[in-house]
Amino acid sequence: MQLTADGAAADAKRQVPATMASRKASTLFQRLSADLASVCPAASNGANVRCPLCLGSFARKDLEAGSLTEEHIIPKELGGTEITLTCKTCNNTQGSTLESHLVRMLDGERALNAGDRPIRAALHVAGHSAAAEVIWDTNRPAHEIKIIGEASNPLEIAGIHDSLSKGVNELSLNLHFRYVPTYALMAVVRIAYLSLFDQYGYRFAYSDGPSTIREALRSLEFGNFPKLVGRTRNQQGRAPLPVMLTHAILFKSFLVHFVVIQINTPIRTTFFVAMPTDDPRSPALFANIERMRELLNKCRITLRF
Repeated sequence: MQLTADGAAADAKRQVPATMASRKASTLFQRLSADLASVCPAASNGANVRCPLCLGSFARKDLEAGSLTEEHIIPKELGGTEITLTCKTCNNTQGSTLESHLVRMLDGERALNAGDRPIRAALHVAGHSAAAEVIWDTNRPAHEIKIIGEASNPLEIAGIHDSLSKGVNELSLNLHFRYVPTYALMAVVRIAYLSLFDQYGYRFAYSDGPSTIREALRSLEFGNFPKLVGRTRNQQGRAPLPVMLTHAILFKSFLVHFVVIQINTPIRTTFFVAMPTDDPRSPALFANIERMRELLNKCRITLRF
């Protein structure tokens, strides 16, 4: 291993531009408003939309003011381009909170597989500890470890160097990926929900089944819902853009949505999510997630991208 000590630059902070309603967002507002008036007249005043996640009512002026926002269905950091409209509160409290965990999970997997970005870690040598960054490249015979001087005690750094100079050749690393797996998986459930809303509109949002998903996202109390997500790993090749596919699958005489989400990393990642439909029996099935997981495990599905 190569060990160096150096000051590390602070993490780059994303600059968020001032909110402006794009032409695409304005067109989307018009389409959603018409869909709401058609599907659920009681929730429409003829010039409003509803946030698909909290069902709060918003007018066009809210789009200009920024309380109704454009949101990428698949996070922009993961290559997403398709947008929908959600309220600022749901975008910030759900989108940013959950999305960051999904991005960090996939970034961590990329760092371990491609070795093209550092992983934060705690370095321990002979009783001394320091903050570090690791380049973990499986294609190279050695991994690079850089001590972060600005985040470490100088005496601890000196102790590490002294121990290594005396021939100590054992060290330990605690890698910090900074994500919670449950939050990352619920971010995928949220993507599936928004993709179904994008396809079916308010007919999906106002049906009984999706209400259980909305409540879990609102409360951040997820229970067994992350078990609705499956995934494949180590797929070679990639498409130019993320892919979202939705299929209605017949389970025991009723329909369940099956959402396929492909995200392009150096190793392609494909998620599979079971989601409720507008079938009135859907909430009863999704109240027993373990049963749904059992049914999904019996499925054999072939996908060709």
